[in-house]
Amino acid sequence: GQLPFMHAVYQRSSDPQGIFWAGLVIFVLGVIDDRFGLDALVKLGGQIVAALILVYNGIQMTWIPIPGVTTLVLDPVLGPLLTVLIVVVTINAVNFIDGLDGLAAGTVAIAAAAFFVFSWFLWTVNGFETAASPTLMSAILIGMCLGFLPHNFFPARIFMGDSGSMLIGLILAATSVSL
Repeated sequence: GQLPFMHAVYQRSSDPQGIFWAGLVIFVLGVIDDRFGLDALVKLGGQIVAALILVYNGIQMTWIPIPGVTTLVLDPVLGPLLTVLIVVVTINAVNFIDGLDGLAAGTVAIAAAAFFVFSWFLWTVNGFETAASPTLMSAILIGMCLGFLPHNFFPARIFMGDSGSMLIGLILAATSVSL
């Protein structure tokens, strides 16, 4: 938050705090699941709680662009519901592909890199200040995944587990929704 070019992210947005608290919930849920094994409904409930933390901190869908036609503005009930759905589906999609060495981290790194380029372009070239937060989040996510990949290629020395896969899924979803 003290870097001059990132100061605006922390001053104008509660996105970092929301992602921190939601990420903490997801990480603790994943650690408990990795250690003891949780029922699928308990995991789903924890994922919904994490998504609601994001919504509470302002990370939610407010509109959907329909290219060439219009922009669909979401009402105060539909926006949070759609956000929770997107977050839970993304968390579970990343968790489901975390079975092969390097697959989840590699896939999320590629997706985060594409989103980084898009949000950075919107922020720097078009001057959309709201794109600063997703740019930072996607850069952090790229670093997380690339830092983990060397240890997770065949033969893998460490595994991500549910705590890691659900966390990177949450951050990927929050990055896309926050813009």
